Amino acid sequence: MVASPRPLIPRYLPSQDDLRWDVPERVARTLELERVLWEARPDASRLNSDLSAVPMPRPPRTATIAELAGRGRRKELSLRKGTRLPAGLVRSASSAVNATNSYPVFGPAEVLGESEPGSRRVDRIEFEMSCPGARHSKPGDVIITTTPRPSATVDHDGHSVVEFPARILRIEEEGGKHFTPRVLAALLDRAGRADGAIRPAQRLQELALPLLSPSELKRLDRLLADLDDRRNRARREIAALDELRRIAATGLAEGTLTLADPIG
Repeated sequence: MVASPRPLIPRYLPSQDDLRWDVPERVARTLELERVLWEARPDASRLNSDLSAVPMPRPPRTATIAELAGRGRRKELSLRKGTRLPAGLVRSASSAVNATNSYPVFGPAEVLGESEPGSRRVDRIEFEMSCPGARHSKPGDVIITTTPRPSATVDHDGHSVVEFPARILRIEEEGGKHFTPRVLAALLDRAGRADGAIRPAQRLQELALPLLSPSELKRLDRLLADLDDRRNRARREIAALDELRRIAATGLAEGTLTLADPIG
């Protein structure tokens, strides 16, 4: 007899004493992080996460992805496999691939933040010929990978070719009462980072997700949107600083640039 698979749960579950001691530290750390962000950008609006301790902690109701993506008429999520792309089909956006005649590729590299979304593309005609019937992502789809490590992110623009082993987790109409794309990705990402939470990729369906209340869902989505906006601005600033550093060092090393005296 084949043993039934073990459920996806962390190897270590916190006790009530652990929660009682850990929660105040989380709240204190939250306030410290808010202060750090404000000191780094005092000219920007101050971030208030409004995170606070629950007097009587009680975990929310949960459901597995398999349950949420069931075959019934009221399914809340749908899980789709990524496309196995032939070798040589994917090219960089800086190559001869025309952006208007190509699809962006969204794979594990994009999910893990190792590659900027849209920086890898496939020619539309070559893709349709090589992968007939393959589907694209829709705006708001959550792209998830368990290889080389678990992670999830939102494909805000959609119309991407999702590269295997990444998969698409789509929120159906009924799922809108428990999830938004940002919240779903954050919950998946958090679960994937828990020790032992996700093991083999084929066990993703057994992952249990918390079903937040409508008010918590709305507030968490608003907080995540604010955090995403700040992270995107920070990334653009870092990219600009890095490029300026390279230009300055290269220009002075080659003798093609100099540092002029400041005016005034």
